[in-house]
Amino acid sequence: MQYVLSRIRQHEQEVAYKFYISDLLFYQARGKTQEQRYADLVFNRKKADPRSADEIALDVIKRAGLHVE
Repeated sequence: MQYVLSRIRQHEQEVAYKFYISDLLFYQARGKTQEQRYADLVFNRKKADPRSADEIALDVIKRAGLHVE
C-alpha cells in the first residue's frame, strides 16, 4: 500500500513540474516573471502569516461583515 501512495505522490510531483514549466514558458514569452517557485508548489511551502491569532480573527470577522460585542 505504501508503494501505491508513493507512486501517486511521485505522479503528482511530475504533473506539477510539467504545469510549472508550461506556465514558466507562457510567462516568459510575455515578458513576465513567475512568482511561485516549483519547490514551494510541490512541497506546499507557504509563508507564515506574521499576524497574531487575534489579528487574524479580527480580520476574518471584519471581512465576513460580522459584528461582535
